[in-house]
Amino acid sequence: MAFGFGGSGFPRPNRKKNMAMLGLAAALIVAIAAIVFLSSELASTHDLLANLSRSYNASQAELASVQTNLSYINTNMKVALTMVQDQNSTIADLNTQLSALQNEQSQSSSQTSSLNSTVASLRAQIAFQNSTIAAFQNETAALQNITSMDNTTIEVDSKQFNQTPSTNTTLAGFYAPYAGYLSISGTTNTTYARITVYDAGVTQQSAFNFTSGSTYIIPVIPGTVTVSMYNQNSTLNLASTMTVEYTN
Repeated sequence: MAFGFGGSGFPRPNRKKNMAMLGLAAALIVAIAAIVFLSSELASTHDLLANLSRSYNASQAELASVQTNLSYINTNMKVALTMVQDQNSTIADLNTQLSALQNEQSQSSSQTSSLNSTVASLRAQIAFQNSTIAAFQNETAALQNITSMDNTTIEVDSKQFNQTPSTNTTLAGFYAPYAGYLSISGTTNTTYARITVYDAGVTQQSAFNFTSGSTYIIPVIPGTVTVSMYNQNSTLNLASTMTVEYTN
């Protein structure tokens, strides 16, 4: 390196070179300051990124927890939905059974009503048959009485009569529905009583003198029957107590 010397014998300073060195030093200082600043910013950015990373990881963990909860909820919802579907199916089955029971009840009510009507009809028929049987029994008993002639009707029961001389009085008059006989009995105070029986077939069926205390049997046919008594005495009154019975 060559140095120039002035008149005093010392080297002359190189101003341009010094200025350059100063500029380089200043640039270096600025660069160092920039590097320091950038390092500080980089550290701050690194911390921010670390915080963001931690926040992200926490968010991911929270998201995973939420997803787990959602999965659990979805599972429970599927189970609940299955239970609801099962319940709906059970309700549908119960409704079907209820409808079937209601139909059976309706049919049972209809059958019961029909059976009640049938029972009422049968009871009416039984009552009619019973009345018919009773009528037949009564008619049979009447026919048996007729054939056995043990059906007796008292037409005159110990009735008292007072007759003046030579008069006729009716002791009994009635309608005989069947052929049978008369039983005429009684007492008189004389022997002049004469009994005459009239029926539908013969004007005078029978005539006889009545003896006090006697009983006379006179056959009759169906029709109107009249029994009369005549006082044959022309001076004495006739007092009598008479009974007339009709048997068929």
